[in-house]
Amino acid sequence: MGLTRREFLQRSSGAIAIGGALGSGLWAWGDRAGQVLAAPTSRKLALLIGISQYPEAVSDIPPVKGGLLPGALTDVEMQRQVLQHRFGFQPADMVTLTDEQATWAGITEAFQAHLLEQAKPGDVVVVHISGLGSRVRSATDPEQLWDSIVPIDGGLPTSDRPLIADLTRATLEQLVRSLPTSQVVTLLDLGFSNLGTSLQGNLRIRARPNAPTGDLHPQDLALQESLGDRLRAAKATLSGPLPGLFLTAAASGQAALEGRWSGFSAGLLTYALTQYLWDATAGTALSTVLTQTSSSIKRLSGANQEPQANGTLSRDGTSAYPLVPAEAGADGVILVAPDSARTLRLWAGGLPPSALSAYSPGSLWETLGSAPQLLRVQIRDGLTLRVLPVIEGASVEPGQPVQERVRLLPRSVGLTIALDSSLDRIERVDATSAFTAAKVSLVNAGEQSADYLFGKRRAVETTVAAVSLSELPNPAVQTDVPPSQPVLEMPSSPVSLDGKYGLFYPGCVPLGIELSTADEAVKTAVNRLTPQLRSLFAMKLLRLTVNASSSRLSVRAILEQMGPGSTTARPLPIVQQETVSIPNRLSSKRLGAAVESGASVPAGSTLRYRLQNAGDQPLYGMLMGLDNTGQAIALPLSTSTEQPPLLPGSSLALPAEPFPGWVVPNVPGLAEIFLILSVAPFSQTLAGLPIAPGATPRQAIALSNPLDVAQSILQDLHDATSINSPSLGNFPSNFPGDSYALDVTRWATLHLMYRVEATA
Repeated sequence: MGLTRREFLQRSSGAIAIGGALGSGLWAWGDRAGQVLAAPTSRKLALLIGISQYPEAVSDIPPVKGGLLPGALTDVEMQRQVLQHRFGFQPADMVTLTDEQATWAGITEAFQAHLLEQAKPGDVVVVHISGLGSRVRSATDPEQLWDSIVPIDGGLPTSDRPLIADLTRATLEQLVRSLPTSQVVTLLDLGFSNLGTSLQGNLRIRARPNAPTGDLHPQDLALQESLGDRLRAAKATLSGPLPGLFLTAAASGQAALEGRWSGFSAGLLTYALTQYLWDATAGTALSTVLTQTSSSIKRLSGANQEPQANGTLSRDGTSAYPLVPAEAGADGVILVAPDSARTLRLWAGGLPPSALSAYSPGSLWETLGSAPQLLRVQIRDGLTLRVLPVIEGASVEPGQPVQERVRLLPRSVGLTIALDSSLDRIERVDATSAFTAAKVSLVNAGEQSADYLFGKRRAVETTVAAVSLSELPNPAVQTDVPPSQPVLEMPSSPVSLDGKYGLFYPGCVPLGIELSTADEAVKTAVNRLTPQLRSLFAMKLLRLTVNASSSRLSVRAILEQMGPGSTTARPLPIVQQETVSIPNRLSSKRLGAAVESGASVPAGSTLRYRLQNAGDQPLYGMLMGLDNTGQAIALPLSTSTEQPPLLPGSSLALPAEPFPGWVVPNVPGLAEIFLILSVAPFSQTLAGLPIAPGATPRQAIALSNPLDVAQSILQDLHDATSINSPSLGNFPSNFPGDSYALDVTRWATLHLMYRVEATA
């Protein structure tokens, strides 16, 4: 609950400009983590603002059931939980303003009374705002534009009242400059680009669709002038870099997006950032946290949303963002003490949203500490789990950090596709009939969570691929490929991109699969796309297993570029993912380049994966995913079920050296690859692959049965949980038979994506 204005008032008695998209300039910030929390005398203050229930007279968007931006309230709660339980903020030092409390006056008065009047030099200040942004045009000078944050009472200008009642970005920046401390984090999970629509695929856009024209409200101008006078009197700067870290959700011209998952919504920036902060330790570099945040966002939005970082940061790596103490990361925290039924509430904000969406009762969590206790999930409500101690009478306290232990996933999970708002009524009827026949669940875009989107192609798309499965090479294994021959060389000439309909990721990022012809009917297009649904369903199943934040295996995967486009003699790292349990001494090592999911790879490059096992258990492994042509592929680390290929402390390359990697086809598209590692062999999976036992896998296998392979992988991981798990009790009788039970101490799934830029 947020404070009312009355309650709040009663309680209330530079450096280097770092800009650009995350991942492009962050590596210059260094590797050492911020030391803010180490200062015992510093106070930590936070102002958290979230606005969901915008009226149409303010947002220029018709009312939406449940609120225009329900994720804005989730954002506030996520920040509050991570600040309190991972950063040591005291509840009394965090003020929240939600919906009707977040007026222009409420926001500015809270900033002044809670932050300006209380903060002292060296204190930590966090300002978070989730809601709508806008770009407004001056009525007197059409060339003059302002960025603004839309408060709950930010009414649009009318002929009788031609005033913009927003909080301008310029005013907010002057408020931030007026703080007496440089240890400031300002996060705006909203956008300043008016894109003419409130939806981007199945994601909501956090900005007014249209730019209003009017004059700035006198109250905003007066506050700017007052703050300017204050800064001048203090001989402080009125321009230049802002103090601390200033994060905005998207670049100019891009959309700041809100995602919807099963049971909850959230801003992509806030969810990704707070999720990684649950796992961060004092040895984690700020650049790593922000690059991983950007990677997570790109998995939904592609290159359509690139967060921006500005502010004053020193080149030696000391940042204004306070990192958590040097202790093990957590996936969540116990919120309240047990009730009469001994039920506990557990905040699970550290888990990937895809995993939570299918989270099943019976899953196990574990408290951190010297005497860990197992907790069994009873029910999920958004990001909150109701749990019971497995051992009756076990001691569990509020505020105790917890980690996931066993993830239960239903075997009956299905595929859901959203119908884009670009489809007219007849097109929607035809698409509904065709997808229903294919046993796919359908929802309207923007109303419920969905795995993918069906709609019309846009006039401009940067990541479209159009390759028919019939054009792909035969999936049979070739054991006589000479070392000089490229591995899995795909067609180099994409077919026409004049198709009318296609399948997309939720944020309108095109999938690398065949599109319809320009004059094709909707039903024909859906029927043409139906064979690819099995590949997409397989990707969903693998996505449910991603557990870099909770896996106890210490592993890292690096995608390297070997061929054209690499300007160095050594392989160029393109994408890197690792589990949080990898030792800090390894995690903090920089590779000399920004490596993040969604990174661009030129067509014609030769790629190779390099894997590292920093743990103490030998591992088996499997690569599976969609390449940039939309083809489902798989590549086992080894075909042996007796000799684990990835020994403790070792690394290996796929394909194995000295064989070359595989050449990226000249087809623009997004590749999505999963690396699944386990302490037990993938016996069922290998039995279903067209590869001879004992063969050396040098070529990725083009799969004709991707769904069967994905289900076999899940079954192998389930079987691995049943082996040597004494701490889980009487397995498998304790788990329902209609679920896969996956033990985080025995498996790790890393998710890597890259974007292929085609050449002429």
